[in-house]
Amino acid sequence: MNDACFFAGKPLISGSIFRFEGQLTTLKPKDGFPCYRCLYAEPPPAGLVPNCQEAGVLGVLAGTIGVLQAVEAIKEIVGIGMSLAGSILMYDALEMTFRKTRVPNDPACALCGPNPRIKDLSGNYAVSCSL
Repeated sequence: MNDACFFAGKPLISGSIFRFEGQLTTLKPKDGFPCYRCLYAEPPPAGLVPNCQEAGVLGVLAGTIGVLQAVEAIKEIVGIGMSLAGSILMYDALEMTFRKTRVPNDPACALCGPNPRIKDLSGNYAVSCSL
């Protein structure tokens, strides 16, 4: 999804959840901000990260992060407010805290770095998740 948004020049609003924590970011590499590959250059090896069935996830966490993604999408469409581009918002449901951290561009990024190795969507995009 990151690569497709990059080549289309569209922002990607990424949300993720695990156990009792969620993360949210807006990726806008065409505007000079990091892309998803700047944050996570390679997926983890198969079997390293447990899935939700194995590790569990607080069900309402999906709604919380989903609503925040919707807010980010509206802000991007309307052009108002402060974008999360260049930052990650982390939510801890157990502590009921939010923390925002800046994230830098990766100068070695294969997609949006100064010497990209990924030039189009013709690469091998095999599914790397097992259910």
